[in-house]
Amino acid sequence: MATITIGGDERELGQASAGWIRDQVRALRSRGMPVCVQVSIHSELINALLSTPACAPSNPATREPNAEERRILDLWRKRGMDSEDFDVGQLIAFVNEIKHV
Repeated sequence: MATITIGGDERELGQASAGWIRDQVRALRSRGMPVCVQVSIHSELINALLSTPACAPSNPATREPNAEERRILDLWRKRGMDSEDFDVGQLIAFVNEIKHV
């Protein structure tokens, strides 16, 4: 199962359209609110929770990521999602790349 949560609203990745993602981020930013985005992926090979800096701190990982998890973490960073002022287009690109995980 894979989900995305933006400002408390959660959707399965397969149901998170580019328009929904863009609208959620823009609405929070227009009100001057921090934009917390979390992507949770749980499958046979992957157990990952990715968060933007505006999210409350979570428990640190208890093990090193496997190869698939590392690939997803690297893509998260490559897309600039570890930055407070991430580009919503990069978030959409990230989601589109991992929807089929």
